[in-house]
Amino acid sequence: MMAHNRRAGLARRRSGGLESEAVRVWLLGGFRVSVGPRNIGEDQWRLTKAKSLVKILALARDHRLHRESIMDLLWPGLDTRSATNNLYRVLHFARKALGPGLADTAHQRISLHAGIVEFCNDGSLWVDVNAFDDASSTARRSREPTAYQAALDLYAGDLLPE
Repeated sequence: MMAHNRRAGLARRRSGGLESEAVRVWLLGGFRVSVGPRNIGEDQWRLTKAKSLVKILALARDHRLHRESIMDLLWPGLDTRSATNNLYRVLHFARKALGPGLADTAHQRISLHAGIVEFCNDGSLWVDVNAFDDASSTARRSREPTAYQAALDLYAGDLLPE
């Protein structure tokens, strides 16, 4: 989890020859996402499930899940063919929100390969939950008041209160 702290300060990182802006996801106190300096507005998601996909991947271990797990979470009880079609549609709209006009970069931000959906595999992702977890672990180890304050500063409220 310490790797997430190192990622937090990155504004840009090279990935596959393309320059990728950092993606920041806030889940504590409410959901919001930014890509570089651009905040993604509610109207840019187009589908609620596209936001849900980003939330699921942001919370997943290593920010990756098998597509079948995602389909079970987003469309429980739906047949595999329909859920797969829905997943491809949601991937399209999530990628579009994360990188309008940047198809190659957007595909790198949310990739699907060998049945695994992965969010920002280039290391450009910062998630407030991970940063808070890292900071609170550091505070417990160090027992320094400034470390506790740094952790408290990252806590913006309950996880996904909406």
